[in-house]
Amino acid sequence: MTPTATHVPSLHADVLQRLFGPMPLAQRQWLGGIAQAHPMVSGELVFNTRQPLRHVWAVQDGAVLLGHATPEGGWCTEHTLTGPAWVDAASGWLGEAPPLAARCRDDCRLLSWPCAVLEAGIGAQPGLGRRLVEMLARQCRQQTQDTHERIHLGASARFAQWLQRQLGSEPGPPVLRLRQRKRDLAAQLGITPETLSRLMRAMKQDGVIDVAGYTLRVLDIQGLARQAQAG
Repeated sequence: MTPTATHVPSLHADVLQRLFGPMPLAQRQWLGGIAQAHPMVSGELVFNTRQPLRHVWAVQDGAVLLGHATPEGGWCTEHTLTGPAWVDAASGWLGEAPPLAARCRDDCRLLSWPCAVLEAGIGAQPGLGRRLVEMLARQCRQQTQDTHERIHLGASARFAQWLQRQLGSEPGPPVLRLRQRKRDLAAQLGITPETLSRLMRAMKQDGVIDVAGYTLRVLDIQGLARQAQAG
């Protein structure tokens, strides 16, 4: 069942830029005009792995878990997405069911764009086709990088590189507010929550980071870089 859609009264320019990249005002207004909003509550299923998608899906605010249901009736998280971020930007173009199900970790707002409308707009919106290709290319590149890191990097280097990426998108001092539960981050990194806690303790003891609750401060940028390159 597709979540109920509502009209999007206004979509902030920053949200569209985070999802599609920089774009002219007219194109931003067009994409905002065809977007569908889906207010959802914690635990609600966004889509499953059995129903073909006809839209591209993103989370505007809140967090979405990508994963699958377990035979025992539980849930196994493989990735956590905090908005604005794409949840599935590919399956809708193929008209196929997604490889992973998605459910809301907390109350959040989803956005979707009908692929048929986007396809029709490519001819009418100069540069839209290239923008969509670039967006999909960024998604593909990130997935390839994530796969490489899981296979070839140790847990410490994976966590250090993840920290570097997060800090790279944050202005100001090297302070990061962790926006996802530690068990979800551990699943994303392909490690256990216990291993993540052990890594944090070791980096804190080495003077690389300081952690207070969900606030993480990097004390030694060079030390973090060395751990990221340790392999």
